[in-house]
Amino acid sequence: MALIELPLERQLFLSELAEEVWRAHSGERQVFLDGIAESEGVTLSCGDYGEAFDGLLEHKSGAFHIYCNTARGQPYNSPRARFTIAHELGHFFIDEHRNALLAGKPPHFSFTDQPADNPVEAEANHFAASLLMPTTEYRKALLETRPGLSGIIDTASTFNVSVQSSALRFTAISRRPCAIVMIKEGGKIWWDISPELKLAGYQWMPRLNVANIPVDSATGLAMQDSTFSFGPIHQNGTVASAWFGGILKGSRRDETFIESAVRLRSRGVLVMLEPCSLRTRLN
Repeated sequence: MALIELPLERQLFLSELAEEVWRAHSGERQVFLDGIAESEGVTLSCGDYGEAFDGLLEHKSGAFHIYCNTARGQPYNSPRARFTIAHELGHFFIDEHRNALLAGKPPHFSFTDQPADNPVEAEANHFAASLLMPTTEYRKALLETRPGLSGIIDTASTFNVSVQSSALRFTAISRRPCAIVMIKEGGKIWWDISPELKLAGYQWMPRLNVANIPVDSATGLAMQDSTFSFGPIHQNGTVASAWFGGILKGSRRDETFIESAVRLRSRGVLVMLEPCSLRTRLN
């Protein structure tokens, strides 16, 4: 399924807001989230809260408090925990979200491993991504690393974020025509397409059936890798009609794509699709 797409004007506002916070409180590639919370008078506690949530921002007795659940595979200072805290800081710094809590509305129970199912959570996710991977710094980091999926993995390490988060940031701001598909354990799938690829006419993906993925394709090979492994990256050629909706097989728009896929341990398999001709014209 596609992620919720916020209006472009709102995306730009949230990115600018997050980068203002980053410049005011950090300026380092691995932003110090605890320090941001402390400087704003927001208290923070990390602990095992079972399956209740990944993160929660609460307003009580005139003060704000962030809960970060160290259960559910996100120990303290892990990429997932960092995204959770950045997401909750989004709820604090975005005026509409903070004011709703001040008015007595109940807090949102956030789950970082699930695609946002409402605009409020999507806005907090966008803020978090922009805080953890500021646009200018992320683009600089891309120039310093390898192309394609390898570069996405490198920048994830640089900013101490998950590979999925880095991939989503890449599609949003790299200015490269590409798409990513995340195939989670159990067959759940989400995808995202860069604005540049959408402009080229590849705008959506139909419901993908994991059972139909060829076992000898890059994605099929990555799916066969052990759930305890990270990588290697598999790569092969594919065609647009195998992935995108509205593309007839063998038509002019059924362009050849590079399909790269990597096993992210038990998280699932991340796939990156890059059109050969468009990538060549940009190089």
